[in-house]
Amino acid sequence: MQKSFFFVLVFLTLYITLSCDKNDDEVTNSISIISASSIDIKELSGLCALSSDILYTVSDNTNKIYKISTSGKILSSFSFALADLEGIAVNPNDQSIYVVEERKREITQFNKLGTKIRSITVNVKNREINSGLEGICIDPTNNNIFILNEKSPGKLIELNSDGSQINSTDLHFASDYSGLCINPDTEELWILSDESRKLFKCNKKGSLIKEYNININKMEGIAIDFNSEKIYIVSDAYKKIYQLKLPNK
Repeated sequence: MQKSFFFVLVFLTLYITLSCDKNDDEVTNSISIISASSIDIKELSGLCALSSDILYTVSDNTNKIYKISTSGKILSSFSFALADLEGIAVNPNDQSIYVVEERKREITQFNKLGTKIRSITVNVKNREINSGLEGICIDPTNNNIFILNEKSPGKLIELNSDGSQINSTDLHFASDYSGLCINPDTEELWILSDESRKLFKCNKKGSLIKEYNININKMEGIAIDFNSEKIYIVSDAYKKIYQLKLPNK
């Protein structure tokens, strides 16, 4: 009787310990929302930071680029003869703007005044036409372009500043890939997944370093201010911009 009680007690102790460890780990790997603000833009798709308090986003509905505040206020906008916009990035070296057309598999670069500079065709084959190019970011250390293919297959593609392909890596750690930004100081990429509801920290070759849970539906774009350690995410479903705290581990 005493032996049975002893084994039951040991089992319960181990179970509680492991459950607590798991819960602690889940809390550690979750990023809490600080605030959420509405944006009067349909079909938000893509986000990038111009400065600590100014962001750019695009709409797949209006085919416009919007300059917005971090609280979601529209400051200005301009449109182009483009369609199916799914990602946006700014090169901090010259403030040129890059936008992604998903179905055409093209990146178009504009100067900061909105004048077209060039278009770059990205050679990637998809099993689904509407699962093409999505997130984009520019590495300011060398002006290289990183771009995500959403899924079927999920890919991280690195282009030289002249548009020629350097690397292409298949990604397997999420159901899809919807947003992308870079920390030039650490040379790490932050990759967003809408379907998996996660944020992933990777190296520039696409190897996973850490993942974080985020409870936001339809996450379509991400920007990170690494100086203030703030994350901004736009949701297509709720027409909102969310602010989160950048994890320090």
